[in-house]
Amino acid sequence: MRITQAKPEQLLGLALFNSFPPEGLTELVSTCALKVYEDGEILFFEGDPAESVLLVLAGRAVLFRGSELGRELVLSRLGRGEVINLVPALLAEQPRWQACARASGHLEVLNIPLPALRGLMNANNTFTQSLLRMLADRLDRAMDLASSMSLKSTRARLAAFLICQADGLGTQPNPTQNDIAAEIGTVREVVARLLKDFEMAGWLKRDRQRIRLRDRAALERVARDQDQTSPM
Repeated sequence: MRITQAKPEQLLGLALFNSFPPEGLTELVSTCALKVYEDGEILFFEGDPAESVLLVLAGRAVLFRGSELGRELVLSRLGRGEVINLVPALLAEQPRWQACARASGHLEVLNIPLPALRGLMNANNTFTQSLLRMLADRLDRAMDLASSMSLKSTRARLAAFLICQADGLGTQPNPTQNDIAAEIGTVREVVARLLKDFEMAGWLKRDRQRIRLRDRAALERVARDQDQTSPM
């Protein structure tokens, strides 16, 4: 990670700052550092004190939680214009990072100290409304994730993931089995077994890391499965 100085033009086009005059953007970046990460670098760990929020200016950040056994669950992927650590920053007196985060490819984030964030909220109603809309969207995505994890079987989650990948809506091209496991909340061994089952059923074909669907309709039926007790 390296730290440099942000430029006002890097904030242009972001919905959060549509109401800011040029001098307002200049004043803001003068109080904030620009942090640059490369692929795989950790931004922070869960439970560490959070004295700022991070605004993604370029690239993507992956929020995840991990277990002592090395298992990961991806909570979200945040891109340009999205704020990391928004919930505790708004709700907690002494916020802490709620998850771990790492860079997915080259990543640039604006480090906004919490006093500066709260000052912006007090001074600019439009900015505050934009933050609240972002918070509502984050809550909506969290509810979707909780619903999927609690109501759908692992087979269903994997089938839905493969369909999204085929439609070009996936989070990354040609994900590894570890990547898939982190996305759907399981372990690599389960993903490997299920992929083999799907392939033997004639629903997909694997060519190294590339997966091509052969029977989308069958996978769509599996993706609609709401029975968490169905075979993994």
